[in-house]
Amino acid sequence: MPFFESEYHRFPCEGLNFLDKDEGTLCFPSDKTKINNDEFYDCWELADAKIPEGVTEIGDRAFYNCRYMYNLSLPSTLKKIGKEAFARCSLELKKVEIPEGISSLEEGAFRDCQNLESVVLPESLLHIKKNAFAGCYRLNKIVFHNCFMVIDRSAFVQVPSFCKVFVPADQKIPGTFKTRFAPFTQFVPYEREVSTPAQPALQENEIEDCLK
Repeated sequence: MPFFESEYHRFPCEGLNFLDKDEGTLCFPSDKTKINNDEFYDCWELADAKIPEGVTEIGDRAFYNCRYMYNLSLPSTLKKIGKEAFARCSLELKKVEIPEGISSLEEGAFRDCQNLESVVLPESLLHIKKNAFAGCYRLNKIVFHNCFMVIDRSAFVQVPSFCKVFVPADQKIPGTFKTRFAPFTQFVPYEREVSTPAQPALQENEIEDCLK
């Protein structure tokens, strides 16, 4: 098993097998569907975590304390994010978008991501567990696509009161929803986009007719 050495500590990191050290990017085989528990734990060399399509599960503490990760891209195939999966990715990570298909954010999933500023949550999300975003004290924008969910009491503890929480204008905010955020948090209704059917492509002769 390879080792990563730093000025402060030396530890095994199984995930370095899938890391391009020159670029700081992930290089997964096409048949990899799960990122294991602790696989990139304390992997300071990881900068750009673009997780490929096909991955369905990210294990507990899989990217714990990847403190220099500046980009996180999650695939549409993802179904589960484990406990503390991205906790303490504290120095560079500024925005996160959770894909549709995730129904639960586990305990401490993004705890202490101290420079995280923006989070977009999917309509499929039904439960945000305790400490999921605790200690994200620079978070200033959270976008919900669904307000009807269970939010544990400490899910957003230490998120600042200047954070704007965007909620669908066509949903009445449940009473317990607001109590999960700091006092004076601003709730901003927005109109959800309605997708329009794709128009059929014009054939070449139809294009010519339009130009006459």
